[in-house]
Amino acid sequence: MARTFLTIQGDRRIRTGGNGGAAAPSAISAPGSRAGACSLTVVVVRGVPWWGLVSSAAAPVLLAGGWTVAAGLQPHSFNAVADTISSLAAKGATDRWVMTAALAGVGTCHIVTG
Repeated sequence: MARTFLTIQGDRRIRTGGNGGAAAPSAISAPGSRAGACSLTVVVVRGVPWWGLVSSAAAPVLLAGGWTVAAGLQPHSFNAVADTISSLAAKGATDRWVMTAALAGVGTCHIVTG
């Protein structure tokens, strides 16, 4: 199955062929531009493993979920505009382990995702 990729770069369109990007790129110049005026770079991106997708999807869920749960456990109201989420894990915060665990989980997801 042949795939063609089209990338717009400034006022130029760059078309690369299929076969995993192995085909040489052909440039379609904009009207009035000189052929070969800029160099083209073709980058082949390999497939993303399943664990990379899972960890990249889990990071925002952990952050928003931990933030919501930790804010709900506070005896005083938490103002998301005036306060920082790190204050939910700071000394003196009620059940600060919730936000600490969420931030550690987000960090782990970033390491796994690479």
